[in-house]
Amino acid sequence: MLTVTRSALEKKYSLGERDFKKLNLRGLDLSGINLFQANLEGTDLEGCNLQGAHLEEANLNYTNLCNTNLYRANLYKATLRHSNLIKSNLREAHMVKTILNYTYFYQADLSHTDLSGASLNKTIFAKVKVLKTFLENAWVTEVDFTEVDLSEIYYDQNTSFSSCPGISDMNNSLLCDS
Repeated sequence: MLTVTRSALEKKYSLGERDFKKLNLRGLDLSGINLFQANLEGTDLEGCNLQGAHLEEANLNYTNLCNTNLYRANLYKATLRHSNLIKSNLREAHMVKTILNYTYFYQADLSHTDLSGASLNKTIFAKVKVLKTFLENAWVTEVDFTEVDLSEIYYDQNTSFSSCPGISDMNNSLLCDS
């Protein structure tokens, strides 16, 4: 894995490069960085500060995002298939229409995060904080919600919950009027 600095990454991006697969970016301060439509597949971003980063339509498949700060990051239409987000901070992240299939969240914080229209198939949300998280019009299939308090998530009649371990009663969650 090639190690790259923030300045080198930004320079390559400004010159039109978008392919940043399998890089080692561990622990870098990438707050506010613009990586719109970047291909970061297989990149190691463990411990990075991506607060306020622009990752719209980025490919983050098979990415290590453990212990990463994604507070208020924009991940609109990004793909994070098979990615690892253990103990990551995703508070107030914009994740509308994001693909999170086979993604692993454990002890992550997704409070006040917008996952409207997101695809969550066989995703693990064990011990995740989802206080006031939006799941309107989301596809939630075979998601493991073990030890997750779902009493204050927002969803609507278009949200599809199918075969999800850990969900026994959604009556206490907040159904939004659309």
